[in-house]
Amino acid sequence: MNSCEILFKNLTGKNEHLALKAANELVNSHDNEKFIEYFSSKFEFLFDFVQNNVKSRIEYNINSSNYLNLLKFFKYYSYNLDNFIISILVKYANEDLTDKILEIFESTNSSDTEKTYCAKYFYYIPDTIALDILKENAFSDFEPLMLNCAGTLNEMQDYTMLDKALKKLDVDDDFEVLKAVKFITASQDKKHIKQLYQTLKKSRLKENIACEIPYLIDIFNEIKHNDEDALFCFNCIINGFGEILPLCEVFNYKIKQIMNYLTTKKEINQNEAIVILNTMLKFDLITQNDEYTFDENKQTKNELNEIQKIFENIKPEYQTKLKNILINKIEPHSIFLTDILNLIAEYQIYEAKDILTDMLKTSNDFITCEIIITLKKINKLDNNINQDEIINKIQDNNIRAIVKSCF
Repeated sequence: MNSCEILFKNLTGKNEHLALKAANELVNSHDNEKFIEYFSSKFEFLFDFVQNNVKSRIEYNINSSNYLNLLKFFKYYSYNLDNFIISILVKYANEDLTDKILEIFESTNSSDTEKTYCAKYFYYIPDTIALDILKENAFSDFEPLMLNCAGTLNEMQDYTMLDKALKKLDVDDDFEVLKAVKFITASQDKKHIKQLYQTLKKSRLKENIACEIPYLIDIFNEIKHNDEDALFCFNCIINGFGEILPLCEVFNYKIKQIMNYLTTKKEINQNEAIVILNTMLKFDLITQNDEYTFDENKQTKNELNEIQKIFENIKPEYQTKLKNILINKIEPHSIFLTDILNLIAEYQIYEAKDILTDMLKTSNDFITCEIIITLKKINKLDNNINQDEIINKIQDNNIRAIVKSCF
């Protein structure tokens, strides 16, 4: 091991004497740049209790004469490291320190990483002298900086940039909309949740938007109160889980709590059946394929397996009940329509043929196409369906070509 690895091992280890010496090296050595960089690169992978131990060891070595040494950390970003360092630094906050932080924040030579720490500082020390520079960086392309600005501006009760973010929800650029959603959720202003749900429904980046919402509201609590929008949001999360969204977020999305709740309800509606069936499929895929979980930690793997056990304990007759609820009545304009059709195909629910065939009366080209594709997947696209009538009523040339290829 090199010197940085040895010091890091000591800093995070159980030997308090060696740990305090390593902490002193980290914050007080004149030649500690490489150790700070190494520590920063490893920080986010530390368990919470280890981070807490490290924090107490750093605090032990910080005093009123050396606290400015913590500014060296501003060059390096790792998830939550900014909050970790700033929460120590603010204990020594005074006018001179605030001026120093503002100077770094406003400097054209400062990196986005350095500005990220500065924005976090003013969250704890909400001095309005930083308002202009916070607003200037509010929609930075460096996401940690943007999120810190959002949280700090909300703490200062300045909502001008939040209002701009709300207006951005209506632009055509999906990625600008996603940035606006992240800003709004970081602002922690719950009264805008309905606007976020409406944005989610019309977005082409549903999974990316949905995963932000649980950081604003307790999605489990909303589902328990029969909020259809919250259920749709959760279903979008499941659609992206393990593909777009990392498995380690399983705790933040409260998947186990939600599944325990839904699968033990005496009466469930169609939307709840959709979510249960969809989550069953996803967890069967994740837990049966090592490529999804091989680099996850033990805690995450255990949580995933516990959720899978919920589904393994579901009796076949209950799963049949879920499928019957799924196809009992399909509304063509349901926000869950695409998910319903996907589940019919995945579970090969042949009994859906009649209701799907009847739905072909729709004048909506997209819905027609989705239904035809689903019928083909369950091998129920037979001669009883008038091919010419279906193809001729479709207005969109691209969709017509897709439908034609299915026959």
